[in-house]
Amino acid sequence: MFTGEDVDQARHALSRMYNEAVLEPEPGGAPFRMKISGVELPRLGLCSTWCSSAALAYPVDPLDFYTVQVARRGRCTFDIGTGSDGVPCDDRKGALLSAGHSVRVHHGADNSILGLIVKEEVLRDVLSAWTGSAKNPRVVFRTQFDSSQPRVASLLSLIDDFVRELDRSNGILDAPAVVSSFEHTLITSLLFGLEHNLTETLLKPKAEAGSAQVRLIEEYVEAHATEPIDMATIACVTGHSAHSIYRAFRRHRGYTPMEFLHTVRMKLARRRLLEGHPGSHVRSTAMACGFGHAGRFSVEYKRRFGETPRDTLKRATRMQGME
Repeated sequence: MFTGEDVDQARHALSRMYNEAVLEPEPGGAPFRMKISGVELPRLGLCSTWCSSAALAYPVDPLDFYTVQVARRGRCTFDIGTGSDGVPCDDRKGALLSAGHSVRVHHGADNSILGLIVKEEVLRDVLSAWTGSAKNPRVVFRTQFDSSQPRVASLLSLIDDFVRELDRSNGILDAPAVVSSFEHTLITSLLFGLEHNLTETLLKPKAEAGSAQVRLIEEYVEAHATEPIDMATIACVTGHSAHSIYRAFRRHRGYTPMEFLHTVRMKLARRRLLEGHPGSHVRSTAMACGFGHAGRFSVEYKRRFGETPRDTLKRATRMQGME
């Protein structure tokens, strides 16, 4: 995003990632230079910053996001609110800044920081899915964490893996479904890996899905059948574990959620083919209904409906022409 000595341009780059920010190099210090790179994804962001010399940076308004801050080189200190001691961030200790905090960051010389950024509404939605309640209080994390603690180390390892994959050309993150799955894993790991005021609530055993929940899941699947859906998505939306959902479908329906999704998509594809719109194609219809392989779609379609999708489309188009 930015490499250079211009303070205003550096401030603008920081503001793009962290909301409107102030940036003040230390007066009389060494020549100022900064490098900033970042990526914004649908549910989270990553930002890497490096300062050649000491500087003060802070958002103008209180945070409307959560951010894990890890020092890759050097040291910095976070002043959170007023009247409190600064929270140091170095190769052994990291900082977690919560939504609602007012923060000032004191960068030391040759200080490099990696930040994972999650919007408050995104974290709230994932939390609601896990607890089954939309009325949870705001999450407030412990502001400092020890990088050597097992759960913290697992989270930081996942972040490192994500950064490496983002830098890889033609890697798995070229697929939007993989990005979505990785984002969900990171956000969930953040909630379970670092201490906060709702940690005990999250660790309580989750209720088993029942027949009412099965019907709600079916309604969700029917409404989003053309979108990428997997068990992780359903678990996130419903607040039940994938295993619990799978068992509930077997017990109350006799089929799995993915089998239900497949049936819904087949019926949707047949309905669209029967509409026989001019210019319709089997392949485009299959893809629009969530099928990734037109050949396998055609085989399954014929097995279910006794005719090929091409025959259905021809018949429907012919009927449309007669009207």
